[in-house]
Amino acid sequence: MRFKFFYGSKPKFSQQDRASFSDKRYKCELLLQNRKGEPVAISLHKDTGIWRVSFGFSTVFFATYDKALAYCKGRFFELDGKAV
Repeated sequence: MRFKFFYGSKPKFSQQDRASFSDKRYKCELLLQNRKGEPVAISLHKDTGIWRVSFGFSTVFFATYDKALAYCKGRFFELDGKAV
């Protein structure tokens, strides 16, 4: 994940911005946000099938998408502000 600094108003993310949160090994499948409006990326490893939840400078790994999404419930919000 690339960390960028924004000057001025906060950027508004959409699901089309997933490519910005992908890299050589991981493909971002879902974007969420935390309470501060910072991005949270749920990504899939292209070779091993391991799921990763990245937020801030933290990363948590899971075996399945359902477990990764269960971890996000109650912690993060969808891009429109609704709870996951």
